[in-house]
Amino acid sequence: MDDQVLRVDVTDADRITVVIVTGEIDAHSMLALQAPLAELSPQSHILLDMSGVPFMDCSGLRVILGQRIKMTEAGGSIHIHHASPAVQRIMQISGLTDLLRESETPQ
Repeated sequence: MDDQVLRVDVTDADRITVVIVTGEIDAHSMLALQAPLAELSPQSHILLDMSGVPFMDCSGLRVILGQRIKMTEAGGSIHIHHASPAVQRIMQISGLTDLLRESETPQ
């Protein structure tokens, strides 16, 4: 698979929705992440599996943070799970590691 093509797969498991993201997230591909996240209930508890993301810029963070705000207000949650080194780096640089920390279970 071409690393530049963004793929988003959504799976429900118990009370948790697992969203597996594969490919690069930037200004050109962010809508491919934003659209499926926007379709999920804001009361959902989402784990974003980001292990297959070789590159992410601030556009990806903007999508995730925007979704987090909506979900937190509605009683849901979103956490990054299995962050790739690229995702870990941008979270660290932006100071958002604690806010979006990897989590095994929803809070």
